[in-house]
Amino acid sequence: MALKSSDLVPHTGTTTSLMATPTLISSGFTGFEQLILPRQGLDIEMQVRIYDREHQGLINKIVYDMPDPHIGTGLSSSVETEGTVGKVVYKPYYTLENSEDITLQFESRFEGGNLKRATQIFPYEYDLEMRGDVGT
Repeated sequence: MALKSSDLVPHTGTTTSLMATPTLISSGFTGFEQLILPRQGLDIEMQVRIYDREHQGLINKIVYDMPDPHIGTGLSSSVETEGTVGKVVYKPYYTLENSEDITLQFESRFEGGNLKRATQIFPYEYDLEMRGDVGT
């Protein structure tokens, strides 16, 4: 069944079209053209990198974990207050061990924070697990 050009126009319920009728190119197609050719030996180079990475040493350290709101607030262990309403200072989940520690510190205990857990996999790679955004 061949399509007519009038079948391709979105209908609005009025006589006004949403956009111009597309031009169909039905002949002259010769196939796909590669945008870029991979350089010679790239596949072997990537396999070597993957192998080296797997044997580099997995850190797998949790550097941030959102407290579960169903268990309790956790105010006594993770929050310091300055004595007035609205002046809550959160203690970081992970504190740097020394001045050479390059671990990122994460914080998501605020109204729009959707970060549930951050795990350091390698020195410069983290897995981020997000919470569902139920309010939007």
